[in-house]
Amino acid sequence: METILIVDDEKEMCWMLSNLLREEKYQPITAGNAQEALKAVNKTSPELILLDLRLPDLDGIEVLKKLKNLDRNLPVIMLTAYGDISSAAKAMKLGAVDYITKPFDNNGLLQLIKKTLQIKYLSREFKNLNLPLGDKLAIGEVMGNSPQIRHIFEQVMIVAPTNMTVILWGESGTGKELISQMIHHHSPRRDKPFIPIDCGTFPESLIESELFGHEKGAFTGAETSKEGRFELAEGGTIFLDEINSLTESTQRRFLRVLEE
Repeated sequence: METILIVDDEKEMCWMLSNLLREEKYQPITAGNAQEALKAVNKTSPELILLDLRLPDLDGIEVLKKLKNLDRNLPVIMLTAYGDISSAAKAMKLGAVDYITKPFDNNGLLQLIKKTLQIKYLSREFKNLNLPLGDKLAIGEVMGNSPQIRHIFEQVMIVAPTNMTVILWGESGTGKELISQMIHHHSPRRDKPFIPIDCGTFPESLIESELFGHEKGAFTGAETSKEGRFELAEGGTIFLDEINSLTESTQRRFLRVLEE
């Protein structure tokens, strides 16, 4: 049973998230401030952290930095209000896995948690093999050694050095994000950000702002300027998960971006 640390000063939010996680057979623990969170990490070694951006004793960004100093491989998902999205984007540059805005869709959050933990465990298996990530033996021991899998790895090594757009097909849970991380790892962009975005977690009214950002005052409620995911990924790799969940009109606009 994986332990997940919830860091939020709102008791109602901690209670709701704890119940949601227990229903999915996770072990939730809670912390109401930064000091409690850091103690909990040292004491319980959670598998994942849900971290609110606004805490009473320390800014969520500073908490993230401290958590990454304790364990840079510890996955952290930021919880934020829409008005704090620019700070959440900054958190991703500092190593947060992703962020989700309040109020959030329970299923979307659970899917993000599941995917994050899967990637963490696969990455841990790679490291335990004491072989380079790109070594075919190491990959084969973790993901199999069938002709189809070997063909995928050969394709990864072909496209990784290029700047071409890559599309990955596969059912949920088959390792699309892991393959995209492998492409990034073997590319000249490996030292730049790897920015994933689950297109299915954002309503159509917000997806363009998420991807491309906006300037202050661009529309009602845009109280601050915001960097989009494409801008955050500059020089690196952007992974667009579940792109088929976008509406046809949004996909058409998206095609122009990818082409140009």
